[in-house]
Amino acid sequence: MKRAFFWLLFFFGLAFLVDFGNQVVLVPLTWSGIALMDRRAFRVFQDWKFMLFLGFVLLAVPLVCGEKQAHFLGIPYSRPVFESSVVMAQRSVILLLALRLFTGRVSAREVSEALQNGRFRAFGLALSLAVASLPQIRAIAAGTFREVRLARGREGLLSGAYEFLVKLLVRLLCYADSL
Repeated sequence: MKRAFFWLLFFFGLAFLVDFGNQVVLVPLTWSGIALMDRRAFRVFQDWKFMLFLGFVLLAVPLVCGEKQAHFLGIPYSRPVFESSVVMAQRSVILLLALRLFTGRVSAREVSEALQNGRFRAFGLALSLAVASLPQIRAIAAGTFREVRLARGREGLLSGAYEFLVKLLVRLLCYADSL
């Protein structure tokens, strides 16, 4: 666990050292280091939501934000915002890969035990309680969603979003009170 935590902190530190000037060297070295340790961490690129986030950060933000100083295929964009977006996207990828590497090597039980043995006894207990209650919370959320969807019928989920959130919050608070 200590080794996995060291690598997490190491890759987090590398992520925060990335800037537009050193990205050509630092990002490939970081990615290759993570790939040598565990190639499964790169499965994050198979998630369409993450790829949508990266596309939004890299393409949409420079088109909307900042003063338009450059053109690409006749479309004006902000070059400083684009450079910041590239760095932010690379940092987020490195942070996510480091977290995937860490969670692939360490279980929640090990983290909870380490926290309880250290100075964070209450946090370790809270973590183990949270992990144990996740299946029940998932069941509450799924049941509430099904109930609201059946009650609304063809009306649409957006019109029932407020009702869903209120019912879900009340049920989760009741569940938390029963713990």
